[in-house]
Amino acid sequence: MNRYENIITHTAALFCGACGMALQITGARMLSPYIGSSMSVWTALIGVMLTAMTLGYHYGGKLADKRPDYRVFSLIVLLSGIFINMMGAFKDGLLSAITGMTASIELGAIIASVTLFVVPTFLLSAVSPYAVKMQVRSMKTAGKKAGMIYAIGNTGSVIGTFSAGFVLIPNLGIKAILTAIGMSLIALSVLILPASNGKKNELKKGPDCFKPEEDNPYPLCIDKDCPEAKTCNLSAYMDGPY
Repeated sequence: MNRYENIITHTAALFCGACGMALQITGARMLSPYIGSSMSVWTALIGVMLTAMTLGYHYGGKLADKRPDYRVFSLIVLLSGIFINMMGAFKDGLLSAITGMTASIELGAIIASVTLFVVPTFLLSAVSPYAVKMQVRSMKTAGKKAGMIYAIGNTGSVIGTFSAGFVLIPNLGIKAILTAIGMSLIALSVLILPASNGKKNELKKGPDCFKPEEDNPYPLCIDKDCPEAKTCNLSAYMDGPY
């Protein structure tokens, strides 16, 4: 991995983590004039966004395994920026329509949260597992790389929380904040695109395809495409001391 790939992958994890939490804090302020800011509204917003994050982590990881390509990585960030810009343009009309559909605060808060926040939160959450995939080149350092990406992403979340609550919301309008976040994500997607000139990330082959255990004569093959896979005796491993 070259220096640019490393920097841009870490930057994406940091910035998307910040945008995710800034979106959540801004979202509560966005819903307030239409639905209120009661505990029910916060519960619906947090619950819906956590669900979207769960799905984003899961499917982002699956997509990364299937298509470990910086062009796909860039597309995920680009789409999140586009959806957040669209949110700024259409939020008032959507929220007015939703509040007119139901008198229930709980139901209205859930519908509004799903309509506005599921897609961008899903996409932003897919960034971290995808970044892990693009960073890992050897199974020997997979845990370290994954931990680093999630630490960077959570650092971004802390920055986004304080920035939204203490700086952005008191000084900017909701639409301006959403536009700034969206355009920044679009710019980030452009910066990601040149990484590796669009080449796919590939795990190192050879001995790293195996997980050696001390005093274990039956190494477990963890990559079926490993060129050394013919030496991996899974049946023997299952019958071994582990």
